[in-house]
Order: sequence, then structure tokens, then C-alpha cells
Amino acid sequence: MVTVICCIYNSVGVVRRCLEALAEMSTPASVEVVLVDNHAPDPLTREYIKAFQRLHSGWVRIVDPGRNIGCHDGWNFGYKAAAENEYVVKLDDDTVIETCRWAEKMQFALHVAPEIGYVAADIDIKSPHRCERQKYGDVLFDVAVEGIVGFSCVMFRRADVERWGPMKVGTYRTAGNGPILQEGVQSLYGGEEVYYMHHARRDGTRIAYLRDVHVHHLGNEERHPDYAMWKRSYAYRGIHRMEMLEWLASGQHVEHYAQEMKIELERTPPNHVLLIEWSQRLAQIGRAEHVWLLRRAAERGAATGNAVCAEKCNAAAASLETLLASGL
Repeated sequence: MVTVICCIYNSVGVVRRCLEALAEMSTPASVEVVLVDNHAPDPLTREYIKAFQRLHSGWVRIVDPGRNIGCHDGWNFGYKAAAENEYVVKLDDDTVIETCRWAEKMQFALHVAPEIGYVAADIDIKSPHRCERQKYGDVLFDVAVEGIVGFSCVMFRRADVERWGPMKVGTYRTAGNGPILQEGVQSLYGGEEVYYMHHARRDGTRIAYLRDVHVHHLGNEERHPDYAMWKRSYAYRGIHRMEMLEWLASGQHVEHYAQEMKIELERTPPNHVLLIEWSQRLAQIGRAEHVWLLRRAAERGAATGNAVCAEKCNAAAASLETLLASGL
């Protein structure tokens, strides 16, 4: 048996695609699913997971920590409530499994390759670290030469999790002759892949993608339009400690978009995709003082050779001016 732990916080459309694929691609007799109700800001999400659990009550259950406790602590909470199966999976609620009998394939891969500390599904958005193609028996892996592997759908041996302990946030800092693991970082999201990578490598094992299991990561276009910025400002920047609905009601989200744009404009070169995305959002919610910022983004786009960025940021500035002039 394999235990799958999935922390639920996304909008209902994202969660539905994740869980419907999980149900379609899994063998219920081989899988236990634990959904951690992290109190999503979309009220339809909580209604949906209850309906999903009723439909699949024989192998799916919900545990509720009482509030949003984030990704790694949520997974730890689900792990404590789960059955003691030999293999355990972290599945993100924005990840769509595309391979039938995926759990059996990942389980078999870990069985035939004891040198692999844990295995991740092959995802369409990978970390940039270099991998080497290697075969263990008939199983094909992309083994990470350095750095992390994607953590959207990843399987561990329970014995390793027991030895490594609960998931925590981890980052690297440079000291002495090389990078060392820095613990004690506070965040609701991110960094657990660094923490477990450190433990796997300390044990002398490697981490890898499994070529035979494929997953798709859902993009921000399928979420609440401000979800990505909330997660960035809360989890990665630590600018505030508000849940998403409280953050939106406070109005601080508008200024956080502006702050992030100012930071990005100082980079060489800036991330043009982010400049376009944030400009287009500020065109809908921005204030008069943000028009110049959108014009500045257009100038930076042009100066760094990205005509599309220049055009779209200029259009966003014009749209914001029109919106403000209308008094809406």
C-alpha cells in the first residue's frame, strides 16, 4: 500500500483537476489518500473535497488541522494521521497525474533502486539543475547531479521519513568550503525539497525523476488572480502573516504588486514575464501613482530588448489611466 498526502488550499477548479486525475489514475486497492483541509479561501474547495471523500470513502479521508498550516506542516499533520504503509507520497493540490498505475510504478522504482533516496514524477516544469539518464534494471531515471528535483509528486520510503523526521523549511547558505543546510527558516511554503534533499544525500543516496510517470503542474491562470502574489509576499518574502482573504480585504495586495515590480525593475535583466503579469494586474486594481511604474516597466522592457514586454506594459498603463479617468 501507498499513502498519498495532499494538502488542500487552492481554488476549487485547481483542486478538482488534481483529485479527479488522482482518482482516475490510481488503483484504490493499492492507495490510501489523506486530504489535509488547510481551510482554502475559496469556500467551494472545502465543499468539493467533502463530496470527493464521500464518493471515494473506501480509500480517501480528510483530516482538519483547524486552520491553514501550510505545505510542510500540513504534510506532517497528514503523515501522523496516515496508516503505516511502506511508501508515502507528497502530492501538491495543483498537480495533475497523467500516468495510470503511477503509484505502483513509483513504488517499484524505489524497490529496484535502493541507491535512490526518493523519486519524483517527471513534471513539465522542472528545476534547472542538471540530471543524468540512468537505468536500474528496466527502470529509467533522470538522476539529479546537483540540486533538487521537483516536489509536486514525490514518493519516499516510510523508513527514510522516520529517520529524517518531519518536513521542514530548508535553505542553503555558504560557509567554509561550501553550502550547508540552514534550518529554522519560517515559511508556510517552500524549502522542504531542500531539507529532504540534504538528508537523502547525507545518507549517501541520490534523488531522481522517474521517466515512466508524468504529471502536469497547473499554472496561475487557473487560480485566483492574486494567489501567486499572496504566496510570494507571505511565504517567500515574509512581508506579512495574513491569510489571503484578510490580505485582500486590507488592500495591501496592491502595494505588494508595486513593491515587487520595483524590485524586479532593478534586476539585470528583469523577468519580463513577471513584469507583464504584474502590470496587467495593476491595470485592474492600481492607483494613480502606479501609472508611472507601468511606464517604467515598458521602458525597461524596451531597453532590454523585449518588445512584447514594452508593448504590454504600455498597454497596461493606458488601461489604468482609462480606468482611473472613468472613476470606477
